[in-house]
Amino acid sequence: MTMNYQPPNLIGATTTSVASNAFMDRHDQARAAGTVMLYEFKNIKPKKQLKEITKILLPEKKSFFKMPYSFKYNMKDRCVVCGTQKVWESSDNLRPPLPLHKVRKGYPMRGTYCEKHAQIHRQYEMLEQQILAEEHGLS
Repeated sequence: MTMNYQPPNLIGATTTSVASNAFMDRHDQARAAGTVMLYEFKNIKPKKQLKEITKILLPEKKSFFKMPYSFKYNMKDRCVVCGTQKVWESSDNLRPPLPLHKVRKGYPMRGTYCEKHAQIHRQYEMLEQQILAEEHGLS
């Protein structure tokens, strides 16, 4: 007997999107809902790594006849990338900043990041600091 189990805090997620799927590429696996993981980069150069991680953190778009027009998960307490519901405590040290619609710049969104994408956002911030330190000759 096969049961289609759907966790209560994921919108439209199935067990294949939560678990690691061998048929998904690394970009789709990083954007899917799931467990917290450290993202492994495809490139060696820090600038290309920054571009790669920015693509992952971009919010999911709605589309109408393949024309994007808005953001899919731009709701309070929803991850803007995968749609997972997450309520952050105000005293939580791991709470990410408000997501911006272009990751680095733009207007703030109503949603938030889940634990997985908050970890990837922290990795993004550390990479950004590393690039800035290398430009100014610091270690």
